[in-house]
Amino acid sequence: MSDLFIPHGHCYLWNTQLVGLHLLSDLTIAIAYFSIPLTLFYFVEQREDLPFNWIFTLFGAFIVLCGTTHLLEVWTLWHPVYWLSGSVKAMTANRVRHTQRSCWCRLIPQALKLPSPAQLEAANRELQQQIRNRELAEAHIQQLNEDLEARVAARTQELADSMNQASDLAERLSLAIESAGLGICDWNITAKKLSGIVITKYCSIIDQGRSLNTLTKIGSVACIPTTSLE
Repeated sequence: MSDLFIPHGHCYLWNTQLVGLHLLSDLTIAIAYFSIPLTLFYFVEQREDLPFNWIFTLFGAFIVLCGTTHLLEVWTLWHPVYWLSGSVKAMTANRVRHTQRSCWCRLIPQALKLPSPAQLEAANRELQQQIRNRELAEAHIQQLNEDLEARVAARTQELADSMNQASDLAERLSLAIESAGLGICDWNITAKKLSGIVITKYCSIIDQGRSLNTLTKIGSVACIPTTSLE
């Protein structure tokens, strides 16, 4: 089918300067078009965290097709492959239409939700203030913690000293009780001995009293008849 057409150079009457102008222009545009997607793809690879990095892929695809159309413009200067050139242009138009629809339906709503530089700056200032407040709070908490540890250490030392004093007092009290117990035991033994002697003497006196009382009664009875006889 290409044989039915003539090369595009015939339209320029094969004017060397005119053909050269179109040749260099289309080649330069094609090279520029092919270099842009490489830059976009590199950017997407380095920034995978972007919320809409898919748009760079769409732009890269249709830019490659645009570069291909310019290469075919160079090729058709000598080869009348206009059907191929037209097909690539149709593919480019379809890709551009798809990219434009994606921009309006997906990219623009997401981009409008992005904060402005002023909002980002205000949020950054607020974040810095929160960081400073948090650092101050952490420093205050650290100081309180150190004070608490010091107080606990002091109270622990005081408690240890009190326990040592109580232990010493308990030991002294135990020794005093032990000594007092020995004294009480000695006193009980002595008291028992003394009480035994006193009771024995008391019982002896009582017995003597009873004997004397009995003798007195007997003597009184013996004296009565003598008086009667007289």
